[in-house]
Amino acid sequence: MAINAKSQLTSLSTGHFLLSSVFPLLSHFTAKPHYTKMPFTKVLGIAMKFVITLISLFCISTSVWSCTFPMSGEKYNKQIEIISTKDTDVYKFIIPSEMEGLDELEVNLGYSPKNAEGFKFMQEFLKLDFKVIDGNAVGTFTVVQKETLLPFLHVVWWPETAGLCGVVASSDIIDVSNS
Repeated sequence: MAINAKSQLTSLSTGHFLLSSVFPLLSHFTAKPHYTKMPFTKVLGIAMKFVITLISLFCISTSVWSCTFPMSGEKYNKQIEIISTKDTDVYKFIIPSEMEGLDELEVNLGYSPKNAEGFKFMQEFLKLDFKVIDGNAVGTFTVVQKETLLPFLHVVWWPETAGLCGVVASSDIIDVSNS
């Protein structure tokens, strides 16, 4: 194993000789990497695929926690109690202030078109104030009779955390003709 001094000095300065003679298998890992040139369009394509994959995963993970439709139904509609008062067109409501662990309550007096064929939606609405007494939201409201609209209460128990489902309830149409 005769090595001239000049090649030994050059090899020792790079550390290649030392590693190759003492640890022959490690010399492969310490060799300087060589890079091949990749076309810019290919690099751009790979980067775009990576970004699109990250955005897709983010959207999928957040949509798992989102609420498509709030809980609703007769079970919740029955929780709305409307009581006539001695005053004309003035009513009192009593509603649980918490529902299914949701305690941010919103109560609206909604007006739905008469020709809605049993489906109620708020063409016009008025947000109602209330006080919480013994776990119930209690308030009064005055119904303004409108020729083409029917009044009802629309109640929403909102979640504290965004994305979770709330609970929606609606009263029956309030019969103002009996007042």
